[in-house]
Amino acid sequence: MKFSRIASALLVFVIFGIGAFVWEALADDSGRAWQIFLINLLFFSAVAQSGPVFAAIYHLTEARWGGRVIRLALGFGSFLPISFVLFTVLLAGFPFLPGHVAEYPGREVWFHRLFIFGRNALGLAVLYSVSLAFLYRFLKASLNDNIRETNNYRTATELHLTRSRFNHDRSTLTFLAIAVLILYAVVFSLIGFDLVMALDHRWYSTLFGAYFFMSSFYVGLSAITVTVIVARKYLQPKDQVQTVALSDLAKLVFAFCLLTAYLLWSQYIVTWYGNLPEEVGFFILRMHNASWAWLTWTALALMFAIPFLALLSQRAKQNSSFLCIVSIIALVGMWFDRYLLVAPSLALTTGPRLGWIETITTATFFAAMALSYGVYIRVILPRWTRTRMSPS
Repeated sequence: MKFSRIASALLVFVIFGIGAFVWEALADDSGRAWQIFLINLLFFSAVAQSGPVFAAIYHLTEARWGGRVIRLALGFGSFLPISFVLFTVLLAGFPFLPGHVAEYPGREVWFHRLFIFGRNALGLAVLYSVSLAFLYRFLKASLNDNIRETNNYRTATELHLTRSRFNHDRSTLTFLAIAVLILYAVVFSLIGFDLVMALDHRWYSTLFGAYFFMSSFYVGLSAITVTVIVARKYLQPKDQVQTVALSDLAKLVFAFCLLTAYLLWSQYIVTWYGNLPEEVGFFILRMHNASWAWLTWTALALMFAIPFLALLSQRAKQNSSFLCIVSIIALVGMWFDRYLLVAPSLALTTGPRLGWIETITTATFFAAMALSYGVYIRVILPRWTRTRMSPS
């Protein structure tokens, strides 16, 4: 009953948020509505895709430390169908979709509106379809493994058939895991190039694709950490994630914090020392323009400096409350990062504007993801937990 009330409240808020966005998008000054729509879509789609990516890495490395972490992380994948619908809405209605400009000849075909829509929609459809197929197979394999371990086989033939089926399913799962990781790198790089970097026609970076999909996974890991810690308060003691697994998850957050910082620094230092006028303007606008600089330095502190210093301590990695706060700080910093990648390029305002439309749209995206995750918790996860899970 309690879940039903929460789900109903979330659904009402999502409907209200959709109405507010449509109202603003149909107004004369619709730019900010579409801008914040894009920013949140990039951010929450990264969180959603992190579930399949994390599970794929877990499967391919044959990890055994985080079974209970994985079952919570997989729930983010429930937002993928919603994400695809929202990307379709964006690509169909976004008034600032990159296009050809006269001073840069030879890009007419690449920036044709139909080609942008087609390649991005196709890429996302393939990525999300493979990711959902992998999640289904992963859940099914996990359930079958536990059932297989508890069964007593009466004949050698029955045992042989079970093992053959298990090996076939595992080969299929491995193929899908590899496909998920390859498609994730390719499609999220494409999204970064087409829907972020191309908004500024004068700036380009061959490293930006790698930065975008790696930083997206950093976003996802931080969200997984917060979810796992919050879930510990509501799970049965036997189902709770142990401190050791939480510490390992904190190490992953720390590692991808460093990797994301490295990729950002690699782009900055090459551009700055090369003194390339067509590229350096991107950094000057965000780091030396007084209107944007304060938010840039705030974002860098939140997404890199604070998590790095806080997670140096092994004791901090094992303190769930402290780790939750650090992960939330990282998420806020990465949301500002997405805002800074998009807003200055569109130049709809002379500085950061976080008003009612930004607040409501962001809250609506969060409510939609929470609603889809709640369905996973109530429908899929109980079926998993009815079988015996190995300790993490």
